[in-house]
Amino acid sequence: MKLKSIQRFTLYVFLFSINFEVWDPFNTGGNFSVSKLTGFLYFVSLIPELGSYLKFKKFKNFLMPISLFFLLLTVVSFLHINSISSEYFNFSVFQNIVLLVLLVNHARKDPGVLKKAMMSFAMGSVAMAFFFYLGIGISIEEGRISLFGDNENAIGIRMCISMVFVSFFIIQNPLKLGYIRILLFFSIPVMLSLLVATGSRVAIISFSLCFVVGLILIKTRRVYTKLLIFLIGLVLGIYLYDFILSSNVLAQRLLNSAESHNLAGRDIIWKKLIPLIENNPVFGVGVTGYKMYTKKVFGEFTSPHNVILEVLCYTGFVGLLVYITFLFRVFKASIFDYKMNGSLSQLLLLIPILGLLLSGQVLVTKIGWVLFAFVIGSTYNEKRLIRKRKDHLA
Repeated sequence: MKLKSIQRFTLYVFLFSINFEVWDPFNTGGNFSVSKLTGFLYFVSLIPELGSYLKFKKFKNFLMPISLFFLLLTVVSFLHINSISSEYFNFSVFQNIVLLVLLVNHARKDPGVLKKAMMSFAMGSVAMAFFFYLGIGISIEEGRISLFGDNENAIGIRMCISMVFVSFFIIQNPLKLGYIRILLFFSIPVMLSLLVATGSRVAIISFSLCFVVGLILIKTRRVYTKLLIFLIGLVLGIYLYDFILSSNVLAQRLLNSAESHNLAGRDIIWKKLIPLIENNPVFGVGVTGYKMYTKKVFGEFTSPHNVILEVLCYTGFVGLLVYITFLFRVFKASIFDYKMNGSLSQLLLLIPILGLLLSGQVLVTKIGWVLFAFVIGSTYNEKRLIRKRKDHLA
């Protein structure tokens, strides 16, 4: 097998396994997981050509701000080392930035590979959904379904992302699968069932927004095709609404959010973090200072469940400006892809990313960085095609 094929294969397996990111089949206490093993194998497959996978220059508009953010995070964390926390080098964030660099360069070297890799990720979500259907690995807490010990919101967001991708593959057929791709439609209800069973508000809101925005922005050559899509969308929307309401847990959680502004304790955490930000507005207190603060206030390390607040606490307004610069450029790239070739997938997938930014976790979540890489890699290849067309015409 050629090295290129091995690199592709290990990438596909790695993205498939992200759906089982916290599954620890040997009960090692988190020291081992399937995704850690497959991620390591993917990295090993790149070692013979590692230099070409670590190129920075071609993606410096994206990689420069996120690298600067990490440098600032490390320095500020080092300056706030304390008796409670001395781990100033955040390996999880560093690992995800390295993953971003590897993936965008893989997309550069092998155009189209990330589309196939994302299809593999979607198939991993389908596998997870069928485990749910078969009752394998299920645990229930307060009526919410989890699989293999994973977080309910994380599972729900992955189902949302995968349903968007599957729909994209069916409608736009980028992999030229022919009519057999229609069979993928049957996977969507299974994934939707799992999403609803998780009771994840951010996931169902993200999916609903993807559905509505997709109907509005989808480009068609004929007006009647657009009308037909709207009619089909209306029917599916009614079904989706009824299906959500059929879940007592999810319906009640959404009702609590709307009527009593119940945010599952997030609002309490946010309010108690405001003094930390007010006292350290410029550069924050790093991860070390944040851990000490939350230990005193909450009695334990507590995630803010909001990446904007998290970045403010860690690196202040300076770090937030740098981080938002990275996000802005990613969002701008997705809009460029949509304008140039009508590809909605990159644009729609920013919706669950926004959901994670506002009520979840992105800095240490692999799928968020994979999506960033997908957008950046797609934009790079699209611009490369445009340059080739111009050169050919010239």
